[in-house]
Amino acid sequence: MPKIPVPKFEIGSTVYHLTNPDEKGMVTGYSVRHFGISHYYVVWSDGDEKDHMEIELSEEKRFSD
Repeated sequence: MPKIPVPKFEIGSTVYHLTNPDEKGMVTGYSVRHFGISHYYVVWSDGDEKDHMEIELSEEKRFSD
């Protein structure tokens, strides 16, 4: 039986999108596929829920210009 992958971001975690670091969101879920976690679902401050790949997100706020 395959191992269940451990998510980098837990449900309820605060995350920042790397291209818009001034906006924070909350992880509401993630998709698990045979190769691992494919997408994280994030609700942003405007109320929209969008799916993102792990490489697009960070738990640390990055500086913006």
